[in-house]
Amino acid sequence: MTLKKKRKRDVPTDSLQALRSLVTLNLSYNRLRRVGAWAFRGLVSLLRLSLFGNRIVTLDAMAFQGVGGNLTVVNLGGNLLEQVPSESLQGVAVLQQLLLHENCIGELRPDRFPLEGGVLDILNLADNQIQALPEAAFARLGSLVSLELERNGLLDIHPDAFLGVHATMEWLKLGYNNLAAVPSEALQNLTALRELDLRGNNITAIPGDAFAGFGASLKFLYLQKNRRAPALGHAPPTPASGVLTPRRPGRRRFFPSSQCLEISLYARTECFEQTPLKLASKRRASLKGQRPSPTC
Repeated sequence: MTLKKKRKRDVPTDSLQALRSLVTLNLSYNRLRRVGAWAFRGLVSLLRLSLFGNRIVTLDAMAFQGVGGNLTVVNLGGNLLEQVPSESLQGVAVLQQLLLHENCIGELRPDRFPLEGGVLDILNLADNQIQALPEAAFARLGSLVSLELERNGLLDIHPDAFLGVHATMEWLKLGYNNLAAVPSEALQNLTALRELDLRGNNITAIPGDAFAGFGASLKFLYLQKNRRAPALGHAPPTPASGVLTPRRPGRRRFFPSSQCLEISLYARTECFEQTPLKLASKRRASLKGQRPSPTC
């Protein structure tokens, strides 16, 4: 059922509660500012709920009571939330996807994810105001597979930020933040990581051990649109042996087709020995295909 753009200021609980077979409810682009207790009571078959693009500031701790045990997708993106609504979500036992992008969340704390033992595997926190990831930030999300943190102004990632999701995390998006280096220490135990997006940060160089520990599983690595040394108006440095210095920012594709790297900065060639990525380009490049190596 779609009720988007209806200018509703409250969830129409009384009108909805008889719809016991309703599977999808879309309340996007209304004027909701608060979701009250038992707002979706009676919707025992509900699987997907979208509240995107409202003006929601708070959710009652009992907001999802009475929904039933089938709710797997909750979209709270595009609102005015300043923290993860943990108390409200605590009773959503089978939640698999939680979308909190485009809010005003400025701090992450492990106790804001009381979903221990749950099945949440997709968490979208892009376009918030999160400048740091603390120790064990996602430790209670033991099934987490995909995490999006683009465009947060992220400056610092604790070495143990991903404690608890080392064996499950496959997709990690950290693009368009303020990271000055590959957060290797925090990533080193992500042994299942397949895609790492670091585009649009302030990374100027990649050391030889940047991908040690987690590089062997990478299929996609995005590094373009970072700050390229040298700064405009200065003569380029003399390339050291084994440093990738592409003449033009662009795409360098790795084969087989499921494995690729996008890069536009200076990088030591040996840093890719920790990955299965191999280089090919329409133009000749200075970085040749590398075979995986246990050490760098």
